[in-house]
Amino acid sequence: MPTRRPTAATRRQRRRRREAGGGRGKKDSRPNKPLAALDRKRRCKKPVLEGSVAATPGMPLTRARLETERRAFWDTRVTGRPEMWGAVRLVVEMVQQGDVKGAQGVLDASGGTCPTGQLWKGIYDELGNEYSVPEWVVIEPAGIVADDTRDDDDEEEEEERESEDMTGAEEKGKGKMGDMVKIKARLSDRGTDVVVKAGLDESVRTVIARMVQAAELPTSCRVRLAYMGRMLRENESLEAQGYSEGHIVSAFVF
Repeated sequence: MPTRRPTAATRRQRRRRREAGGGRGKKDSRPNKPLAALDRKRRCKKPVLEGSVAATPGMPLTRARLETERRAFWDTRVTGRPEMWGAVRLVVEMVQQGDVKGAQGVLDASGGTCPTGQLWKGIYDELGNEYSVPEWVVIEPAGIVADDTRDDDDEEEEEERESEDMTGAEEKGKGKMGDMVKIKARLSDRGTDVVVKAGLDESVRTVIARMVQAAELPTSCRVRLAYMGRMLRENESLEAQGYSEGHIVSAFVF
């Protein structure tokens, strides 16, 4: 019996499937759907934490434990590019804070894509590498029980306010902050580097302001710095966050 040849329509359909798949074991990261805002009423399944950093058999999932597990997740990423993981973490945190537009800007600046618009369903870099984030890292899990961390949280917030006040004083010019060094940052919007002089004890916010001026960036843009796969906190100094002189930091412009 003669073999039946596929029709032209069948061949076109097969070709589209191959192009969409990008080869065996790969997923196409295009097109990139806009990031979706989180449904605050939605709850996901609780993570399986046995054997993890904060896990103890029978221990309930408290808010403090969840945050510890989330930090442990980000701190233990070893595959992919560290700077991309830093961008993914910032994108997740911004979406959780409701800043979806800013998160989209960071994702675009990093060259990343999210085909579904939902972060826990897959994020890809320009090379097609996947950066998988569990749903419980993004979405609020069901069954979280109350814990007695209110006092600790209040103390932490007070320390942050004090740190911000000190940063404000630094930015008004109260003395020279630490040894002046040259800091090189790679700008995501153009792929070139900008070099500024700053003190290691100066706040990251101050360093960013100098970079914006040196690179002649529009005052309307936003910039976040990443170093060694982590986003730098703006109210703390480079030195406090482990920066070593001579290293390049990533500047996400959006």
